[in-house]
Amino acid sequence: MIERSEKIKKLDDLYSKLTWHELNNQEDEQMVKELIKTAIKFHSKSIKNFVALKKSFWKDKICRIEISDYKNTLDDFEESIYEVEQIFFTLRKDDEFQDLMNSL
Repeated sequence: MIERSEKIKKLDDLYSKLTWHELNNQEDEQMVKELIKTAIKFHSKSIKNFVALKKSFWKDKICRIEISDYKNTLDDFEESIYEVEQIFFTLRKDDEFQDLMNSL
């Protein structure tokens, strides 16, 4: 579980770095959409895994810290997924946001 959390943290970091990338064409945009879609599916499956782990081990007080850390990592990753989606497909198309970015 610790190893899985570490891998998700790395993935979360990569998603955060993705927001600095520019989408130059439809192909890039489609790839990011697919990446987001895949990440959402992965997150959903991982939450189901978390629920199963919690049902199995929580009542016996086994790996509680690790299970909690895993859930926190999943929550952070979910937030990053939606940040990427917002940045690419909402904010970058918003004139006010673009003006703000250009002023920086």
